[in-house]
Amino acid sequence: MSDRPINGKVKKIYDTLKSGGGDVGTEQEFNDWFLAQGDAGYRNRKSVFDTLKSGGADAGATYEEFRDWLGLHAVKPQQSVAKPSSTPQPVQQAKPQPKPQPKPQPKKGSWKPTWQQRMAIQQQMDDFNNRMNQQRKDVHRRVSNVGKAMRTGGMGEGKLNPETGKFEQRYYTTTGEEVGNRLEQSRLNLAERDRWEATTPEGQAHHRKRMEDARRRQVE
Repeated sequence: MSDRPINGKVKKIYDTLKSGGGDVGTEQEFNDWFLAQGDAGYRNRKSVFDTLKSGGADAGATYEEFRDWLGLHAVKPQQSVAKPSSTPQPVQQAKPQPKPQPKPQPKKGSWKPTWQQRMAIQQQMDDFNNRMNQQRKDVHRRVSNVGKAMRTGGMGEGKLNPETGKFEQRYYTTTGEEVGNRLEQSRLNLAERDRWEATTPEGQAHHRKRMEDARRRQVE
């Protein structure tokens, strides 16, 4: 661990991630990791920027804005051009290279993730849990709306619009969608009926019976 002083802005980022339950190590560890030099440092800072943006934090519109806020600047590596020497260099004989030694293989079950890896794994788990929670909410909403459609007989109900402060008539479809007019409700219900009649045995039987009833009414 280095003795590099902790950057005040980096500490704010550290506190934000820490308060969100992130496993980010100590302040000094995070500071050294975040301000690392070269490509590794860029990747570290970019991953933090992406994490903050996905969490809804105001971290700037782009990574460049985030970088400028930190007071960092993109530095292009300077290539030094070696000047030819006028003095002839003695020819050096190649030294025999030692044979590479095989690296010891890690024992199974001995791998332990770093705190950076744990942070990335935790982010993936949080994203997965958020998606699952949203899916459960969507299912609950659709089931509730189907019940409202059955209860109101397709006539809808008045609901308060929190943006306008006025009651508006809302309609519910057989698949649990909530729409603002009867025309859209009818369109979605017919589309769902056609899909059901075309893709399921029960629906195909219902389609045949519906066509027979229509022909019988024409004869009568």
